[in-house]
Amino acid sequence: MNEALREELLAMRAEDLRVRGELLESGELGRGYGPRMEAVHRCNALRLREIIAEHGWPDIDLVGAEGTLAAWFIAQHAIGEPQLQRQALRLVQEKVKQGKAPAAQAAYLLDRIAMYEGRPAFSHRRMSLNGTDEGR
Repeated sequence: MNEALREELLAMRAEDLRVRGELLESGELGRGYGPRMEAVHRCNALRLREIIAEHGWPDIDLVGAEGTLAAWFIAQHAIGEPQLQRQALRLVQEKVKQGKAPAAQAAYLLDRIAMYEGRPAFSHRRMSLNGTDEGR
């Protein structure tokens, strides 16, 4: 396992969550997609592109379960990067077939892409990544 890469992905996800929390607390998050959140997403997306170019999709073998979850989270939040999201979806789907990524990650990413393209979501329910039904 590449521990340094795993830690980097976890730090990227943590920064997204930190900024999101600050914006939520200040009430800014409810006012649309603000520049601070966009900057974090763009920075994370740029780095994820580099990681994919160097290593392929960061799967369980490369970065562990938490690391691959963080990579998926970053792709899921790459709102201004539809090409990256589609690339990530293809790569995650391949890793799912190999048993190296959870199927829920591909399903969520597929739904996210469909939503931004104005198409119906694949699944009309959201399942949490631990497998519990959130019923949304």
